[in-house]
Amino acid sequence: MGNTDKNDKTKKGKRELKRERLKARLLKELEKSRGIISNACANAGCSRNTYYEYVNDDEEFAQKVREVTEAQIDIVEAALLRSIAKGEVASIIFYLKTKGKERGYVEKVEVEGNLGFIHLMKKASRSE
Repeated sequence: MGNTDKNDKTKKGKRELKRERLKARLLKELEKSRGIISNACANAGCSRNTYYEYVNDDEEFAQKVREVTEAQIDIVEAALLRSIAKGEVASIIFYLKTKGKERGYVEKVEVEGNLGFIHLMKKASRSE
């Protein structure tokens, strides 16, 4: 193996090590910023494009990002439940609108189905 090949492998290894260190720094900063991507990128010293490149190209990194996001949602849900326990009406309404739909706590009726069929039925009844 010539020196050029060896140098190329060394450079590639150093680049990969640098990327892995940046990914670790990004995850740490993402936790510290409570999931705010722009803050995490600024503090880690990289662009949002780099962050999204890592998310799209590295499933392990993407999974760790999802874990940070899930942890943040847990924190927010706990705060919401504390607010509900205090009797804060806006929090109660929000919770029922999002979690109580099956019990009728909705502002609008959601219709699912084939609206094309209804259109054809109306058209047919006009022609009779």
